[in-house]
Amino acid sequence: MNTTAPVIALDTPAALDAARVGRKAANLAAARAAGLPVAPGVVLTADWSSDDTATAVQVWRILSHDGARSLVVRPSAAGTDRRRSGAATGAVEAATVVHDAEAMLSAIATLRAHNATTPVLMQPHVSGMWRGVLFADDAGGGWRARPLVVAAEPTAIDSQWIAELDHTGRVRDILTGGDLVGPATHLLARVARIADKVARAFNSPHDIEWVIADDGRVQLMRVRPVVRLHTAPGGRNDVPAPRPELVSSAA
Repeated sequence: MNTTAPVIALDTPAALDAARVGRKAANLAAARAAGLPVAPGVVLTADWSSDDTATAVQVWRILSHDGARSLVVRPSAAGTDRRRSGAATGAVEAATVVHDAEAMLSAIATLRAHNATTPVLMQPHVSGMWRGVLFADDAGGGWRARPLVVAAEPTAIDSQWIAELDHTGRVRDILTGGDLVGPATHLLARVARIADKVARAFNSPHDIEWVIADDGRVQLMRVRPVVRLHTAPGGRNDVPAPRPELVSSAA
């Protein structure tokens, strides 16, 4: 891809420019450059016009291998990548999976309905057994003293399992009630190891959104500065009602 064009691949240096590709894509580009498990992707940048459907279709053909694989279409907000305050059900970001160029164009139109310059990130769809967010340890910032995980099966994204972990990924405390069962211990350990690698690559703890693929590998879907969580009496987290302030700067 020509890095001077309004289409930028994550593997190019231009993908580190958050003003053009958005913070989500820029952080994923940095993580991919550091050797972390991030799928390849392409960004229709803030400079790309939604009227230029020919370019979008060309991106679809290249990235999907002419329709041989589905794509995920997501917004990549320009500037700081912040989470909105919200309830636990909003912790795992919904993903729009598209199977053809027409569906891709429709998804882009929806994402840009309120902002015609929103960068659009497209990546191959990773079919997974679990999706989730690991809210990183932020004891140094005076908040969480241990990681917090929110996980959901792709077929039941609204039924989210929430637990506190130790730094190896072992469950210390399950915070959701009912009969919900979370990912297996060895899978959570893999997520914890990836979180450690992210912290080293970005020089500080970062929250990560991840998917555990059908083959058990962990793929990163988002890397973002730590989101502060309200702390309930007794030191437990009010899970997870994030406040919009961030306590570290993105790389």
